[in-house]
Amino acid sequence: MERRKYGCASSLVTQLLALYTLPNGDLLGPDVAVERSNKCTTNEIFSPVTPNFIVELRSQSDSIQYAHNKMLRWMNAGAEEGWFIDRFQNPPQVKIYALNANNQVIMQTISNPPWVSSTVLQEFVMSTQGIL
Repeated sequence: MERRKYGCASSLVTQLLALYTLPNGDLLGPDVAVERSNKCTTNEIFSPVTPNFIVELRSQSDSIQYAHNKMLRWMNAGAEEGWFIDRFQNPPQVKIYALNANNQVIMQTISNPPWVSSTVLQEFVMSTQGIL
């Protein structure tokens, strides 16, 4: 098992092979995660932190309910924003999970967007071309 890191001056980006131990003891692995620098403290495989930002891509074997529950687990563990990309829906969808002012999880569904922008990662915009 390998944890791939990209930078830590302002944030740490991990992909696929990273696993996180959440505060409740759950062990989850995102497709992509970003930890801000204040959380970049370890090179351990099982980091004792929750990333600030999560991206999950639905695989054909994942049910929509499974993926939704996984996103809720990330958010309830302290993630600030999460994107669930579902290219198997017709039309393809991106579901954006965030916390409202009362720290409740809210979800917005966008059908077939050309791009998605983050409210947590300033100036981060991702093109969905080739993904959806």
